[in-house]
Amino acid sequence: WLNSQLASSSSTFENLHSCDAGTCDADNNLQTGLSLIQMHRGDLKRRSHFDGSSYFWPNGYGRPFSSTMVSQFAGPWNLGESFMWNWTQPEGKYSGFLIGGPLVDDEMNMYVTTHEDGVFKVSPEGKTLLKILPPQSFGKQFHSACLWDGKVIGTSKSGTMWAANKDTGKLLWSTKIGKDVGVDTGFVTAGEGIAIGCHDSGPAAPGDAWPEPGAGCNLVAGVNATTGEKLWDFKTDEVVWNLKAVFPQDGSCVFQDELGGVYRIRLADGKLIWKAGTPLSKNTMTDGGVGLGNGIVYSVSAYSTDPSSENATGWVEATRLADGKQLWRTQTPLKPNSYPTVGKVGKNMTEAVVVAMGVQGYYPLFDLLRAVMPQDQAIKTYNEIKNLTDDQMQDQFHNPTLYSQLAALDPATGEYLWRFEPPPWRRMMQAGDMEGFLERTARGKSPICYPGPWSSPAIDSEGKIYAGNQNGIFYALHDVDGDGQINPETEVQQYNMGTCFLFPGAVILPDRMAISTCDTLFTFRSH
Repeated sequence: WLNSQLASSSSTFENLHSCDAGTCDADNNLQTGLSLIQMHRGDLKRRSHFDGSSYFWPNGYGRPFSSTMVSQFAGPWNLGESFMWNWTQPEGKYSGFLIGGPLVDDEMNMYVTTHEDGVFKVSPEGKTLLKILPPQSFGKQFHSACLWDGKVIGTSKSGTMWAANKDTGKLLWSTKIGKDVGVDTGFVTAGEGIAIGCHDSGPAAPGDAWPEPGAGCNLVAGVNATTGEKLWDFKTDEVVWNLKAVFPQDGSCVFQDELGGVYRIRLADGKLIWKAGTPLSKNTMTDGGVGLGNGIVYSVSAYSTDPSSENATGWVEATRLADGKQLWRTQTPLKPNSYPTVGKVGKNMTEAVVVAMGVQGYYPLFDLLRAVMPQDQAIKTYNEIKNLTDDQMQDQFHNPTLYSQLAALDPATGEYLWRFEPPPWRRMMQAGDMEGFLERTARGKSPICYPGPWSSPAIDSEGKIYAGNQNGIFYALHDVDGDGQINPETEVQQYNMGTCFLFPGAVILPDRMAISTCDTLFTFRSH
């Protein structure tokens, strides 16, 4: 692990390799490396009085005090050459879903939240170290956990927030925060000593593919991250879907509801500071949430409740954090179904808001087959259909073509800087869902992941952008020549992971990058 740290892509580490052959003192070089690593850890520790955390990536969107999904470290460019290792649940790739992660502690251990099997702790070498399993009576996990002061903090379907020791898995506290937790895929986040989760689900969304009833949440709760004491509830005006509360480190947190309403509330008592955003009509929703950077909150809204609607469009909106004043609002050509990321991108390190948008799809093929034929014949027919080409599948079943884009917007004006559009997805289900459906069904697990079209975009210290698409491909984008555009031939790298991605995006660390698909954790070496 130490050697991999010494190979870090961070510019701080580059001088370790600058000496001429035969002139390096190995012991001194090693000692320098140890000092540099401890310097990074010490920097985290010094910040811990401010945000209560000493970890590299404690929340699903990164560190509380930084811009969301932006790293101070450089990630890899050639993804194929940089691959290190991957990890799946011990029972197999299709034994369940990875709904969150990885979180990363100060020893570079990674924590991956699963839907039905708790949280796995994985070593820097990709070995399973620990399975943190809350009591079965708590129910399944739908929201990504977080790290805080030696604890993994999560919520379960029963409406319970819980904390376990990150090294032993021992349950430290549990608190019933509400009657249940919604069946979306949001985040438990923690900042300034307060853990934020949501509870009390709303009615099931039209066409909801989850087998469990209840969608989203109607209440957001603040809990003392140390003791588990519930401090307050905040009632939102509309259902909160895929909650991700972010912390400006000023005694408040910010999040949005499914219509695009944005809330800033006090952490001390859950009281509203301001509400902003321009919600659309009641028959709309987005899977996305807020991003934060440079004192501005960026939120999203969409025109359709149907995530598969080919005609759904939406908006990105900028709101001033200080007073909730709208700064701009820009329409998107596709539904913005993720969380905006704000950072410096490209050769010129241009300030940008990176927005992921698109249409996701699900076709209940197996249910339709079982309705008209015996089970064994339905399985055989399903497997035959699964092996059809894209053209054959669309010719026979007329499933829609699903488009998606990544776009960079000027954070001051909302004007488009560039757009990147991968090849459209033309199959009945997103990558990995069709392949794993029968095995998951046989295991009694939830059969599909059915995420948005993109993971959350991540930005590294060199202006590279990383995001995973529903086609199973993980993309790296970089405006290498600084012309303000993305050339798909020379400025895009890709790695086919074979499975779609939920909303936690790429985690960029001192010497590596990690990202979870719905079934596998992948790591890549930086530089």
